[in-house]
Amino acid sequence: MPQPGMPAAIFLGGTKQEEFYTRVASALNKSGFNRSERLSPTGVPFTMHEAVYRFRSDDDNVSVLYQVGFGIFSVHAVPPYHSWSEFLPFVKAGIEILLQSRPEADLKQPFGQVNLRYIDFFGEQLTQGRSIRSFIEDVLGIKTALPDALMKVAASNELKGLFVKIVQPTRAGDLALSAGDGQFNNQPGILLDTTLSSSETAPTLDAIMKNLDAAYAVVHGLFLGITKPIHDLMQPQGVDAK
Repeated sequence: MPQPGMPAAIFLGGTKQEEFYTRVASALNKSGFNRSERLSPTGVPFTMHEAVYRFRSDDDNVSVLYQVGFGIFSVHAVPPYHSWSEFLPFVKAGIEILLQSRPEADLKQPFGQVNLRYIDFFGEQLTQGRSIRSFIEDVLGIKTALPDALMKVAASNELKGLFVKIVQPTRAGDLALSAGDGQFNNQPGILLDTTLSSSETAPTLDAIMKNLDAAYAVVHGLFLGITKPIHDLMQPQGVDAK
């Protein structure tokens, strides 16, 4: 990782990288994801883990997209997201395509990291008029204590903005949780961003899915636990729902 203040490394790609993108695109096309969009123009420098291509299905009922770039392959469930069990087949299909499309020299190389990320938004129907601080403290259970020096210069006890981030190791990897005010479809509310990152993973479908399943169990349980005060409004499927 670059040190703070240092520019990120940039790449120009190359023939082998473009061949990799072509193999991924061809396989996804056969799976029904035949709408491709290049996010980074050919010949323009890009950074590590930056998506270069995005793939969508012509079927409007499929709320999934794939992205691929230098050092990154991701599967996204876009609204309306229903459940992990419905999303899982697309994840497995994408991983199989990635494993089959890697350059021969990389086939046995482990993946440096496998991430599972959920971004949840709580709008007015769930915040019920609570302030940012009240929702984060009283609903999510994340306590915030402001220093006396700050309160002395404050013109109001009400915060105009609040963002908290917690990184905690778990049995499935490092969990990063961020919460704060945000917007979705131009509507204000509270954003909850949760990512669980596992360490080096063997380049097999079983190993990757084992990490993702373990990550999902942690993230799902955490989400149900910290949102318990508003379950009557959310009507979640339940702790055992997959």
